[in-house]
Amino acid sequence: MPLRPVHIIYPVPHLKWIVRLASDEKTILSRRRSPKRGRVEDVFNELVRIPFAFQFPNFSLEVLLIEAEEWWIDDQKGSWRRKGWSVYDHRLIEVQHAHHFSTAEQLLTLLPPVPEIFTSADVATSGKLKRRLAQRMLYCFKALGLINEVGKRGRAICYTTSAPPE
Repeated sequence: MPLRPVHIIYPVPHLKWIVRLASDEKTILSRRRSPKRGRVEDVFNELVRIPFAFQFPNFSLEVLLIEAEEWWIDDQKGSWRRKGWSVYDHRLIEVQHAHHFSTAEQLLTLLPPVPEIFTSADVATSGKLKRRLAQRMLYCFKALGLINEVGKRGRAICYTTSAPPE
């Protein structure tokens, strides 16, 4: 890691508008709100690749919850999921909130209220998260030494935020 400060800014679309353009790239056909809502915890989808970064004192992360527009154009070259529409542009409308993390302990504030011994299912239920995202969150916390494995409950790994008994 370089000696200079490294500050990563990660935008998460909390509210996204989908604007459809005609093939002439000028005529707006429709504008609707996407049902998908981003959360601060979505940063763990990317942080799972570099969980060790918070071990460096010169690293910081800022998660921005934004409102954005995604412009689609009807050129019949896009994904089958969008029925041939291609993503033409992304535009920022507004930054709604910013969360700054400079230490690993600050990340632990994203952990929802859980029992003393918990599993990823407990985190997912308590935080209203998808199970996969809860697993990624716990992987990062474990890599940073913020939580410890204490055993298993069936096939689920049990964790605790306190030090394991010696």
